[in-house]
Amino acid sequence: MKTKIVIIFAIGLLSFGAVSCITISNNSIASEATPESYTKSGSTKGIVILAINWSRHWGCGAFENAEIMSIGFDHLPLNDVVTNRTPKVFLDGPPRLMKEPGFFDYALLLEPGEYALTSFDIKVARSITDVGHFVADRSQLLEDGKPKGGSFTVKAGEVVYIGNFFLDCNERPMLWRYYTKGREGFKSHMNEVKQKYPFIDPDKVTYRLFRTTVFGQNYELPK
Repeated sequence: MKTKIVIIFAIGLLSFGAVSCITISNNSIASEATPESYTKSGSTKGIVILAINWSRHWGCGAFENAEIMSIGFDHLPLNDVVTNRTPKVFLDGPPRLMKEPGFFDYALLLEPGEYALTSFDIKVARSITDVGHFVADRSQLLEDGKPKGGSFTVKAGEVVYIGNFFLDCNERPMLWRYYTKGREGFKSHMNEVKQKYPFIDPDKVTYRLFRTTVFGQNYELPK
């Protein structure tokens, strides 16, 4: 369900033809899990699995195309709400010529706790020369230190799947958390994740979606 906050985002965050003032770099993902980091810290940290579709969504709302450029999360509590500081967990999309259709899986090794969505950048275009961005930062996605857009949690020693991120284009381009449906679908997805991250046991992955009332709908695996 699209709540009023989506309207606020659409009006307050769209700077068509000029990007809002947020510092975004094309850094590698420092928190991506590796065999070495998992062996060293897998019992004291947790692994978060998510997928992101970085490709262009053609015919998105009133736009010719739209694409996710970056997504960021911060570990709560966040005492220093600085808008231009790169989020603790920052996923920056690949270069344009390297983007491929479909979802790209990530396994992130993180300190246990709650993480709030604190930034995203969606590029939109009406034509090849008429380009702009929907951009959100901590000032829009947090209120009194609490998440407005949504959050996820991970425990020490846990491996948790939080969903698949892409665009919703029903009214206007906006970030949306999708999910892998059904137990067989989930099993198949986690087997794909294991191909990229062999140290992850698919049978030990907990299904607990990124919680949001703004950027996705509730879903639980059937019993």
